[in-house]
Amino acid sequence: MMGKHKRQIPSGEVGRINFVVGEFASAMKEKMREKYLEGWAGWDNIEGEEERMERRLLEHAETEADHIDVANFCMMLWWNTVKGEYEELAVDERTHDGEVG
Repeated sequence: MMGKHKRQIPSGEVGRINFVVGEFASAMKEKMREKYLEGWAGWDNIEGEEERMERRLLEHAETEADHIDVANFCMMLWWNTVKGEYEELAVDERTHDGEVG
């Protein structure tokens, strides 16, 4: 029986941090992509919805086994507080349809 090959994890502390954060971010991106393909949108414009989103975050944290969902709620709330520091680029949505990453 052929087993699944395990990926190598760096031995140094900073290397492990970078590796695990990268893996976690990839899982977050994949979950956001799945939700996008299901028709969910508006995650990046929650002005006026912060309190409701915070409640949903707490509900997910208390009831969900999926840490990725909880992390994505945190990311959405975080983005709402810092997005003014960034300049939006014009992107042709037709060339990025369904692509997150």
